[in-house]
Amino acid sequence: REHELATLEQAFFDIRSSESAVTVHVRGPSGFGKSALVREFLADLRERQAALVLRGRCLERESVPYKGVDAIVDALSLHLRGLPEFERAELRPVNAGPLVRLFPVLGEIWASDGASRTGGLDPNELRQRAFVSLREVLGKLAAKRPLALFVDDFHWGDVDSARLLTELVRPPDPPALLLVIAFRDQVDEVEALRTLLTADARSGRAIREVTIGPLADADALELALELLAAESKDKDPSALAAKAEAYARGAAGSPFFVGQLVRGQGSGDEAGGTSLAELDKIVARR
Repeated sequence: REHELATLEQAFFDIRSSESAVTVHVRGPSGFGKSALVREFLADLRERQAALVLRGRCLERESVPYKGVDAIVDALSLHLRGLPEFERAELRPVNAGPLVRLFPVLGEIWASDGASRTGGLDPNELRQRAFVSLREVLGKLAAKRPLALFVDDFHWGDVDSARLLTELVRPPDPPALLLVIAFRDQVDEVEALRTLLTADARSGRAIREVTIGPLADADALELALELLAAESKDKDPSALAAKAEAYARGAAGSPFFVGQLVRGQGSGDEAGGTSLAELDKIVARR
């Protein structure tokens, strides 16, 4: 995935040069390595650039407001709790009340006398003010160190989360952060994705698209060899090479299925030419 990693790295450096937000949409089928790609990139970013990385993930069977974003705010709260009191005070938004109302976990960080005065706001006004305050906090964080937000599995997200993410990085003068959103390419089926990708939501923003397709044959073979070297009891190089070639061919370019075939090698299944339906059986049995 060298090309895809290079696109993510370039997006990060574009933030430094433009001092503005950049969004990267990482899309592709299930099992093709979207999450693994972004995790690898962010781990490197944290190590080489001392970046602050806040992650969230949308879960299919979870029913909470602002799916995915709520976990990012939890991670933000955890980071803030580890800071000295004076730094937390510096990062406090001008109007913390609406933000605390929307995400009560932040009430542990910033006790808000103004929270009681938000009761008269209609829901739309409350949300808008909370969005502005969260954007303010992220802007202050990004001014201190590189900042990246990652929301995974956004095909399980909700419309409110799509609107919040859009507002966080919408011009003018968005925080200089990297926003990475990973999802299965099911835009026609998922309202949250349609909301995220409308022309209005994209207007004026710097957005990069990374499409994750099947692994190239050489990459699938390399992955199979790497996994076999760690998993197989048979250490004969020629035998490993033959197995790796069969597994790479049978997995149809899916890194997930390469791994399943390698780890299920003791099951007696023939690897070469394995159909996706047969691979599903291997996964179910394991």
